[in-house]
Amino acid sequence: MTPNRHVFSPADQRLRDVMHALVELYLTEGQPIGSKFLSENARIGCSPSTLRNVFAQLEGMGLIESPHISAGRKPTPKGLRLFVDGLMKINQELSQEEQLTLQQSVQQSTELGAALTQSARTIADLTRSAVFVYRKGEDLKPKYIEMRRIAPEQLLVVLVDEAGNVSNRLIPCIATLTDSELIEARNFLENLLREAQTRAQSDGKSLNTMISQLRGALKTDQDALSIAANDLVARGVAVVVEGQQISRDMLVVLGHNNLLADTKNISQIEHVRALFDLIDQQERMIALLSQVAEAEDMNIFIGEENDMFSVAGWSMVTTPLRQIAPDACQGLVGAIGVIGPSHMNYGRIVNIVEYTRGLLSEL
Repeated sequence: MTPNRHVFSPADQRLRDVMHALVELYLTEGQPIGSKFLSENARIGCSPSTLRNVFAQLEGMGLIESPHISAGRKPTPKGLRLFVDGLMKINQELSQEEQLTLQQSVQQSTELGAALTQSARTIADLTRSAVFVYRKGEDLKPKYIEMRRIAPEQLLVVLVDEAGNVSNRLIPCIATLTDSELIEARNFLENLLREAQTRAQSDGKSLNTMISQLRGALKTDQDALSIAANDLVARGVAVVVEGQQISRDMLVVLGHNNLLADTKNISQIEHVRALFDLIDQQERMIALLSQVAEAEDMNIFIGEENDMFSVAGWSMVTTPLRQIAPDACQGLVGAIGVIGPSHMNYGRIVNIVEYTRGLLSEL
């Protein structure tokens, strides 16, 4: 998120105050704000005529706009970005009731996936928005590998991971492969996987990366194998690597109906449907959220700032999730966030998402 610095000079206090008051009312009312309404509902000490002059200056700066000639003003994406960046510097507290509600939702389950889903459901209820939760898939952790000949030129590879999941693959083999060569290849693979897992855990690298590095380091040992056993090792490694590349990412989106509740006419309903179509493209959503999960801090995407949301008028508040509990496997877990109209209450939603992140990180 890139802050908008130096938009106002020190002498532009009135512009800053009017801009802030206009955006706050817009987020509350959900519609353009007129000069008379702003003068009556904001403590800025300006008459409607003075405000119209300030509006003209803010329009010239690209911070506000009027959807119709006779309508009031609303912030542009640039104006919202200016307001939101200022909000990020303000540490506001949630009410005790909201904190308790979020705590109870997270504590309903000690299993991370269930806690993520339940907390997303609670956030959707509190914000009246759509909420997504993305859980990054974990590396497969092979515990046992077996190779069995089922035909003269075909083997069944059985791979069992630490969670007890079993996957089977059929691979070709050289017809002249002997039983002793099969045992040699299997033993080499088991030693390779065992060492790769140990180093991957200690070095913080993926299992596939460590397998590649170790195969180079163990080249002398592998060269001692027969041609048939070497071929089998290569095919066995390919099975493990393929298993690692299968996506185990989890994406859940809740609260779709909350977005429909905010619509007032047919065009707005079509706007929501277009957003639903984008959300349903899970591959694109997961690609976006995997980038969000790698971020250091919270991100707020406003309108078309995010390429995925080609439909203007929507914003997304996202934050990465990491586990920090001493007895947990520390590191990146995924991301959680809120999707809603660009006039959503950013301050409250930012605080809810941040508070939930803190609760989830301690599971």
